[in-house]
Amino acid sequence: MSIQNASEGAKAIRSCKKLIRFAPAELAVVNDRARAAGQPVACYIREAAIGAKRRAVSTVSLGGPMIRELSRVATRLCALRDAASERGLPEATDFGSAVEDLLGLIRRID
Repeated sequence: MSIQNASEGAKAIRSCKKLIRFAPAELAVVNDRARAAGQPVACYIREAAIGAKRRAVSTVSLGGPMIRELSRVATRLCALRDAASERGLPEATDFGSAVEDLLGLIRRID
């Protein structure tokens, strides 16, 4: 069966089952990759097995945690920017501009 025919099987009722065994470490990797792809594990395994095109990860599902993490990094960078400016370090202005660019990107994601 070609991959094209297999992908057309997605329109059919999925009634066939197959047991798959993983080592604990392997399953952890599969779980992490499925989560990163925003898919249930079974869908991730099926699509990977038939060579289906990988779907883009929704920024909505990753937006909250990613924005919080980026915001923490930006807060630390702002403190460094302010310290560099107070001490009159060379290129503090360029560093400040880069931090402002990062903050602008975070706001666009949000």
